[in-house]
Formats: sequence, C-alpha cells, structure tokens
Amino acid sequence: QDGFINEFDLTMYPGNRIINSGPFTVTLEFANDNAGNLFAPSTSYDTNGCQSGKNVVYAIPGGWNDACALGVGGDWQFHVIYRQVNCGPSNIGTNYCLPAAANSTGFPAGMLATGSLYVADNDVTLQAVGMPQNQFGYFLTSQTPYFLANPGGSQGNLCLAGNLGRFNALSDIRYSGTTGEFSLVLDLTDMPTNPHQAVFVGQTWNYQCWYRDQNPSSTSNFTEAVGVTWQ
Repeated sequence: QDGFINEFDLTMYPGNRIINSGPFTVTLEFANDNAGNLFAPSTSYDTNGCQSGKNVVYAIPGGWNDACALGVGGDWQFHVIYRQVNCGPSNIGTNYCLPAAANSTGFPAGMLATGSLYVADNDVTLQAVGMPQNQFGYFLTSQTPYFLANPGGSQGNLCLAGNLGRFNALSDIRYSGTTGEFSLVLDLTDMPTNPHQAVFVGQTWNYQCWYRDQNPSSTSNFTEAVGVTWQ
C-alpha cells in the first residue's frame, strides 16, 4: 500500500455479465515491461514489492508507478468492494452454446428468457444483448438443440435444428439501435414452426437470435442459445 487510497473504478467490458452467484474471482495483473497494456502478461516480479521498474500499477493521480517510485516498500494490498444491484428479471432458462462467436464489438452476444416458467401464465420475454449497434435481427426457436458453425457463411454458430421456427414476421423483426440489444414478448400459444404450434407443459423449447453485422464487411452472427423447460 502507498499510504493513501488508490481507487479504481472498474467498468464492465461489453459482453461481460453481472455476477449473480458466488463465489467469484477477481484477477489483478501487474504490468512492468508492458506498462500501459492491460492485456499483456506480467513478465517479471520481485520479492519485496520495491524494485524499480517492477510490479507497476496505475495509481491515482494517473501514471504507472512501482512501490519505490511512490516512496514506500513492501507488498501491494488490494481490497475489492462490491455492491448489490437490481439486475432486473432473472433468466428462466439454461444457456448453452457458450460463448457465442465474437461480433464486431469484439465480444459475443448474449441471450436470456425472462418471465414465468408456467405455460398458463403466457408471460415470457426473449432478450438479446451485446450485439453491434444499429443492426436488424430476429429470434429463432426449436425443440432440438444443435451446433453448426458458420451456417450460410455466417460468422456465428447455429445452436438449433429440426423443425426450426423463425420470428421473422414484419412485426417481430427487431433493431439493435444504440444499445446493441432488443427483446420480443412471446405468445406461447403460437410458436412459428411449420406448422405453427403451442408450447405444452413438460416440453423444452430452445431459443436463439440471428442478427446482421459489419465485421468488417456485411455478414451475420448468432447469440448464445437458451433452453426453457416449461411447467
């Protein structure tokens, strides 16, 4: 420690998820020869935390400093402070095909189903997150999980098979806008397979989202998938 508090505001990179169960691990990296590069490996260390040019951290006020440069010796001490937040509705399904292929944001897009597991409630919303901005897409559904890489030249992975339903009616096609996400409220009495069919208690239905991208040329991608077993 350097005798005063260095506070680091750690913001989540796109595609990362809020921690909703414990325990969790926080990884900290010392930079030395790679000072200023948060993603390069730490290449050396010393035994007492006070050797010039080693075990460098970004201290407040700004700058990469080692313990000696800050006038102290000994080891660094790190304390993690976290807070509980309201993350909104919980995912009622089980995600698979993780992680999805990275899109032009550099990260994969996520998928969740929120609402009620009970068919009688008919209260479910699909949500796709972490997509590139200002792109069109639509949701898919099937009772058969699967894995097919790069279907039709897509950069993503299709995780459904069998009697595939597409929520691609004009009223169901969605636009990611400036948030890079969109949602769709389901009608469990009408899954758009061929022929259309209703969801029944005990069935497992799987959902995924297909969306367009520019990475760097025109292409498409998929979110991860989520399976929901209805009650």
